[in-house]
Formats: sequence, C-alpha cells, structure tokens
Amino acid sequence: MRDLTILRTIYDSQPTMDEASFKAVKARLLADFGAEPGATVRAREGRSRQIRIAGLVGVAAGLAVLVIAGTVFGFGGGSRPASAVTETLEQAAIDTIHVNDPRLVPGDYLHVRTEYIGSVSGSQSGGPVLAWQIRGTDDEWVPADPSAEWVQRRGVGVPFAYFSAAAKRAAQSGEYQVDDGPVVQRGRNGVFAPTGGGSAAPWTPASLKALPTDTDALLTALAHRISTSRSNHDAMFEALTEILDTGFAPAATRAAVFRAIATLPGIRITDRSANLDGRTGIAIGRTDATLGVRLDLVIDAHDGVVIGTRRVLTRAARGMPAGTVESLTAVTTTVDHAAPHLR
Repeated sequence: MRDLTILRTIYDSQPTMDEASFKAVKARLLADFGAEPGATVRAREGRSRQIRIAGLVGVAAGLAVLVIAGTVFGFGGGSRPASAVTETLEQAAIDTIHVNDPRLVPGDYLHVRTEYIGSVSGSQSGGPVLAWQIRGTDDEWVPADPSAEWVQRRGVGVPFAYFSAAAKRAAQSGEYQVDDGPVVQRGRNGVFAPTGGGSAAPWTPASLKALPTDTDALLTALAHRISTSRSNHDAMFEALTEILDTGFAPAATRAAVFRAIATLPGIRITDRSANLDGRTGIAIGRTDATLGVRLDLVIDAHDGVVIGTRRVLTRAARGMPAGTVESLTAVTTTVDHAAPHLR
C-alpha cells in the first residue's frame, strides 16, 4: 500500500489609495461583477488533510472544500489587470476592519466548520488512472482560553463524482480506505498531534495577534517562519492564505494579509465564485504554470470576508480534464456556549 499525497500549491508593492477613492473603485467593481448584497458570514479556507487509499498507487490528491453552487467542472472567466486586483485587495483590507470578530467569554467555543470537496486519484497495478471526488465536513472548537483543550472532529469523505465508469466502480466498491475518519482529537493550544521535524507550530489566536501588521514586516516574519526566501512567491502565498484559513485571525491581521498578497507577482482577478449558500465574491488567483493549476481566493466584495478557495486544473492531470475545479473550500464560524460532547 502506498499513500496518496496532498498537492498543495496555495500561490513589488503597489501604491495604495485613500478610502474615498476605494469606495468609488468598489462600486465600479460591484457593478462589473454583478454582485448582489448578502448577509455577512465569516468564512475561511479549509485546512488541508491527508487522504489514504489502500490498494491504489498515488498519483495525486487535492483536498479542500466545496464552495460552489453547480458543476465542479469548467473554468471561470478571464483574468483582469493587476491594478484591479491591487485595488480590490486594498478595499478588502479597509472593509475587513469593520467586520466584527467573534467575542468569547469563559466557557464559550469558536466553532469552525469546514465543508469540503477533495479530488483523489491513483492506479492499480499499472492500470489506468482512476479519479473521483469526495465531500464531507470537519469541525473544530477553539475555547475562549486558547491554551485550554481544543476539540477537532474530522469527518469521512464520501465519493460523489467520478471521472470514469471504472473509477465509480472502484470508489463504490468499499474496497478502498479513502480517509482515516471519523476521528475526534483533543489537544491544548491547537496541537492535536506532534508536528513533523521542522514543521512550524500551529497558529493560535495569540500568535496571530502578535504578527506585525506592517506589510514588509509581515512578509519578513513569515519568511522566517516557513524557512524560505521572500522571493519564493508560491510558499509565501500559501503562508498568507493559511492565516486566513484559521478562522480566528483578528481584523488587523486579515487586513495586513490582504495587503501582503497584493505585493506578490502574478496575482489576478480571475472570476466570481459561489459558496454553498450561493453567495458570490471576487476570485483572486495565481497560476502555477509548472504544476498546471490555478488557485483562487474568493473574497466577498461587500465586506472583505474570505468566502473560500478553489483550485482549477489548467491542463489535464491525474485522470481529470483541463478545466476541472479540483478542489474548493468554505469555512464558517459560530460561537457555541459549551464544549461539544464527542467520543
């Protein structure tokens, strides 16, 4: 048995504008994208997770969460100029400051729910590549005192879409272990299992609050954290999006992240996307030509809230055609007033 591995490809400064100017830009963008007002919902990208499939030799596995109303196949629209994305990210930074962060009192838990879709693929004994997609839900409860015990429940991904008849038969046969769930884990300060050698400690509310909010200082701090050069734009984009991924980054930190993303080369407005309840947002993405994927970060145009992410194949790969939305994520946060009763 060999494990499938997660492919993770989450992707200089532009002058900023005053708030009044950006309000005008925002109105123009909303008209351009046809966005409609919607309820404010805090959302974040789902954390990556490992998928194990016994009996298949791993070709690739991309995992994230469904945030789409409709098909998981097909490209979004064409890219828009870099100046537009700089303006959009700056406006998101301005708007996100006004989004109220959850306030917890002793005994409360921040409940972070991730609904996801992931793509898995592999081959049997040199046979054709078999590929299908799974979807499921993960939950995490962060206590008001983050040094106390956190609770995490990782669900089981259920196959629902198939790229060939043979893949459907294989996925539905019950012969393959697609996931290790359901699993309930508990750990203090967000640590549920020992991190691998050299792995950075998981983010906590305190460590996120301690991050610098100056763009240059933030990029430098993250470069030290991930042990890479600031010129490694793929790694930096991933590190920045992981901050939004936590679901508990404070407003000032989120604003700094948006401004830092705007400094990375290759960032474009690519399209609009939708999450499970149909909310639309502006998709900001970067294409990795080497891996043949484009990662989009989807932002609510009205309040700067991150709706989710999607990854699109720009060429056929791993048993899936070009244009496949390989993975999407959507995470919402609520406040629970008691610890979950899980076994």
